[in-house]
Amino acid sequence: MKKNTSRLIGVMIVLFFLSALLFSIRFISLSGQKKIAQPYAKLDEKNISEIIIEGIPAKVLLHKESNAWYIQENKTSYPADTEKIKKIIEAVKGFKKDEVVSTNTNKHKEFGIGNQTLSFVVNKKKNTLFIGNGYAFEKNYVRLNDEKEIYIAGGFQSILSESSYKELLLNLIGDENKVDSITIVYPDNQIQLKKNNNDWLVNNKKIDKNKAVFLLSDLKGLQATDMLIEDIDPAVKGNTIAIVINENRKERTVNLYQLDDDYYRVKISDNKYIYKISTSSIESLMKKEEDFL
Repeated sequence: MKKNTSRLIGVMIVLFFLSALLFSIRFISLSGQKKIAQPYAKLDEKNISEIIIEGIPAKVLLHKESNAWYIQENKTSYPADTEKIKKIIEAVKGFKKDEVVSTNTNKHKEFGIGNQTLSFVVNKKKNTLFIGNGYAFEKNYVRLNDEKEIYIAGGFQSILSESSYKELLLNLIGDENKVDSITIVYPDNQIQLKKNNNDWLVNNKKIDKNKAVFLLSDLKGLQATDMLIEDIDPAVKGNTIAIVINENRKERTVNLYQLDDDYYRVKISDNKYIYKISTSSIESLMKKEEDFL
């Protein structure tokens, strides 16, 4: 009896260790699969030198120069919108190989594979995601490099439908709290907002500081519809409006030239680019003394 009991205990111990061993193997296997399922999870922006988007509506070439991102357009480089580039990288990092829809290469066209491509160069190696038709909200059919599998992946719809990757925020003000004065110069007169401790003055008259805060906010958030690199037509230079911003003891001049009823051309003193801005955005900056009193 004791002998049988000992054998039973021995068998149970062996079964226990076998179960533990099988569980460990299964766990390791699943862990490995999870790592493979997200191939770009550890992608680092520092190692990316180029991002290329091809297809609808047009080709976009983003490249890095001295750790800054630029967009190439008509042989000219423009500063790129870094927030949009971060969204691209986050979408690539989030790509998972866990929802296989098809492995039939004859069905690639059916899923729209090849309509758009998103490529990125890491350490001189080009990786390509072939973006197909939309599957659901913010999801698309996606194929990776030369693999035959088609997956469902999210995060690509919005970044591939962007109208521009240029940095269209003018960044006229870094910190509103460090602005000492704003002078708006019209062809026939000017007004000056000047900070005096915690108060704001307009032409030496104390005003509701909230009105000055609103102007600072409008200047900081001023955004263009396009960025160019061409000279201003001399014919429109006569009606210049200038805004002079003194921030942290540094002066920056913003010259506004009305192009037509709908748009202005804007040139910043420390920037070689010309910005195209809607008239409605500019009109909100054209303040008179009575607007602050």
